[in-house]
Amino acid sequence: SKQKDISKLLSNLERTRRIGGICTSAPASIKSIFLSFMEYNLQLSGDMSKQARSSLTSYAKTLGEIIRMFRSGVALLDEVDVILHPTKSQLNFPIGTRVDLDLLPERYELVFHLLDAILYVQGYIVGDYS
Repeated sequence: SKQKDISKLLSNLERTRRIGGICTSAPASIKSIFLSFMEYNLQLSGDMSKQARSSLTSYAKTLGEIIRMFRSGVALLDEVDVILHPTKSQLNFPIGTRVDLDLLPERYELVFHLLDAILYVQGYIVGDYS
């Protein structure tokens, strides 16, 4: 379960800290923890059942403990110029309900029609994408 995985991560980090160990991680993993924490807190502001609220609260509290642990530790960053650059380091993390993009499917069909025109001029066979 999700709570079991998050709790296990916290337990492993606490054990690593206790024995004076070292934790290595990819920047995307750290960002994912922060974004998950933010997502759970955002969801807690909405209407939900008591059971769902209890689960989300538990997730958020555990992730908050992990983040507090990170804040009190020391981070050694390799290639910090890439990690901290806003356009070179990103993590796509969609939240909320899934919503279709505007102008579907026309926005994709337009690209195929434009490619057809280019390929036709070049002498290639043109397909039917409708």
